[in-house]
Amino acid sequence: MGYSEDQVRDLEETIHRSDCDVVVIATPTDLRRKIKIDQPTVKAIYDFEIDLNPLVEWFIDKKMHFS
Repeated sequence: MGYSEDQVRDLEETIHRSDCDVVVIATPTDLRRKIKIDQPTVKAIYDFEIDLNPLVEWFIDKKMHFS
């Protein structure tokens, strides 16, 4: 997860104090395995693609002009 123990405890407390109908877990790791969550939870699944081709071509083009 990449967080310190204090940060994880703070997150758990923040979620515990939240007045909500459901906690949406949208992190790469499943928070339910790391902290206790009393509220109902749902795990969001997402995927994205970034097409870096135009950016790479732009950098190559700019480099050619500065060489």
